[in-house]
Amino acid sequence: MNQIFNRKKKSDNPPCERCGAATIPIIYGYPSESLFRRAARGEIALGGCIIHANNPRFRCTAGCDAEKMDEQVDKE
Repeated sequence: MNQIFNRKKKSDNPPCERCGAATIPIIYGYPSESLFRRAARGEIALGGCIIHANNPRFRCTAGCDAEKMDEQVDKE
């Protein structure tokens, strides 16, 4: 399941709708060792093993709550 995430560049992610800061993708499922390393470097965020269709896909790097990011992406 870890192979299903998108390997976009950080700059390809939409900006945070609240503050305009950069966002990183949130990866769901059981993470591999390499995903743990990427999360430690701040390249991705780990979202846990519980996967729902309405989970957010991006997290703000400035600490904003990015749960509504999917709504913004779906409108584009």
